[in-house]
Amino acid sequence: MSRRVGLVLAAGALLTLGAVVWRVRARRAYVLPATLRVEQTVLDLTGLLAAGTVVAQRPDAPVRIRGIRPGRNTNPNAGYRTALVAPAPALLRYRVAVPEHASLRFGAGVEPPDAIDPAAPGVRFTVRVDERRLFSRVLNPQAHRHDRKWDDERIDLGPWAGREATLELA
Repeated sequence: MSRRVGLVLAAGALLTLGAVVWRVRARRAYVLPATLRVEQTVLDLTGLLAAGTVVAQRPDAPVRIRGIRPGRNTNPNAGYRTALVAPAPALLRYRVAVPEHASLRFGAGVEPPDAIDPAAPGVRFTVRVDERRLFSRVLNPQAHRHDRKWDDERIDLGPWAGREATLELA
């Protein structure tokens, strides 16, 4: 009986110690980071398909704006978004004024595997600014399950700040 009492007291002491440590950590003041980034959308390219923007496209599959969902409902990163749907070998070109501290944020995604050719080797997404390639990635949802979602990216446009630049999406 005394051994059982000793075990109960030891367990109680450990629980008490754990609670004290937890409370001490919980009381620490939250410290803000040294800098806070505030982002503001300057230009949403999703709604811009002006004359001259589409440089190349397939006659049977024109570039258009519509919603797609690259994956199933079970993946939170594969939800429905309004997108520039540009079947390969489409090329879109924008002339943009780049403000200070600018970045290009976008999500690359491919329609669900059942909506594309099973023999397709994947889709290459490329972003160039003034003919300099800043991003290139192949997504192949037929072959890779992890490609059945939006691939969210952020590209720093700092080198072009304060001037106009040509942005190409392919």
